[in-house]
Amino acid sequence: RGSVRGLRMQATAPEVVPAANPAAAGRLSSAGYSMESRTVAEQPDLVASHLKARRGDGAETLAAVERIGELMRSRSDLISKRDGALQERKTLSAEIGKLFKSGEADAANALKAKVEAANQVADAADAEVTELEGEITALTEGLPNFLDDRVPDGSDEADNEIVKEWGTELRKVAAEGEEDGAYLWHDALAEKCGGWDPEASARLSGARFSVLRGSLARMERALQQFFLDELNALGYTECSVPYIVSRSSLRGTPNPNPIP
Repeated sequence: RGSVRGLRMQATAPEVVPAANPAAAGRLSSAGYSMESRTVAEQPDLVASHLKARRGDGAETLAAVERIGELMRSRSDLISKRDGALQERKTLSAEIGKLFKSGEADAANALKAKVEAANQVADAADAEVTELEGEITALTEGLPNFLDDRVPDGSDEADNEIVKEWGTELRKVAAEGEEDGAYLWHDALAEKCGGWDPEASARLSGARFSVLRGSLARMERALQQFFLDELNALGYTECSVPYIVSRSSLRGTPNPNPIP
């Protein structure tokens, strides 16, 4: 998402049609699209419909969509200008070589000035393209991803559709009249078992993380192995990938911290 360098990946854009899911409330289908600058510039109505569905169609966000379109058109013009200058330089350079060979040094030197002028035009256009691409990337990365066509319209989790439930009969839920402490929450249960250190996790990583020790750490590792085995049995291919990745690999991912 949001990479200017991915503009040529999709040569022919799919037709924009309403999402097939009636619960999508008239939202345009995002099938075949990803949130990249080309899509924003060429399909602003598609982007706007998904921003509206996310309740994120404020004036500032819509202005960003419009601005991306303007910048992309300017970028295209600059690239044409740069390529034209480079082609002129190539043509003149070939002509200069022929003139020198034929002994017409004065004429060749005169063309050299035109080559230098073409170089300056190309370099200036290239610098402007780089500057525009930086702004385009920053604006595009600020836009949320498209919603899947299966996602129903709604403002919060209360509007979610339950697609499938299993194991509900095994849930431990206090019956009406029972004390709230009849069944413990996972954090309270972990605290009673020992080995859960929320203070350490807060110091290391902030909220919503955990530091586990002893039997709880072993249980977490066992659960991870159990689910990996279950997925392997279903035909998934297990992969082991590096924990450290390049900056470009994180572009367009739901990374919680923006990449400077």
